[in-house]
Amino acid sequence: MPSLKTLNMPSIVPVTLINTGLIYFFSQGVEIDTQTVASFLTNWKLSGLAAAGSTATIGALGLMLPRQIKDALVYLRWPYAAPGYRAFSIYAQRDMRVDYDRLKTEFPELQDQWSLTPEIENKVWYRIFKKHEKVPAVSHAHRMWLMFRDLTSLVYLFLGAFIVAGLFFKPDVNWAFYLSIVLLELLIFWRAAWNSGEQLICNVLASASAAK
Repeated sequence: MPSLKTLNMPSIVPVTLINTGLIYFFSQGVEIDTQTVASFLTNWKLSGLAAAGSTATIGALGLMLPRQIKDALVYLRWPYAAPGYRAFSIYAQRDMRVDYDRLKTEFPELQDQWSLTPEIENKVWYRIFKKHEKVPAVSHAHRMWLMFRDLTSLVYLFLGAFIVAGLFFKPDVNWAFYLSIVLLELLIFWRAAWNSGEQLICNVLASASAAK
């Protein structure tokens, strides 16, 4: 069975191609219009070569950024950025589906709130996750979290590339137009990643609460 990251590639590759095209147009000082977009779509269809190149690029960029950095780019905090570090102190309290009393009975580490550190929260949550990762609601939330976290990290990198390209090539175009596209992408993917991370935490705890 293919990994979740592999399943997410059809969604991530087009974003890579589009942003690569935007950086090229920007660095060359091209003002985007309907004809420019049509030409780009004609020449940059997801051919085997383009898709393979994008997949390799995504893989390389994914290895450049450790998981902890990706988590921090989404939740804008360090350390303890991943949502699992707040699984019980915050998210379990918010979701009405979670039977926290039952979880405390099954996992003694949760019984003493004063000794419940972020490290303990994340370790206990991960143990629960591994037991329920095949549940459809958990598997889907996990896939969405990985996809939107990777997209957010990718767009952060493209934003940096836009700034470098602008300083190096000094294109005579409307910077605000290009940057607004990238910033809008970033806002959408960032918020989706934030929400999907929280949804993954809650779906895992809800599945554990309902398990027989």
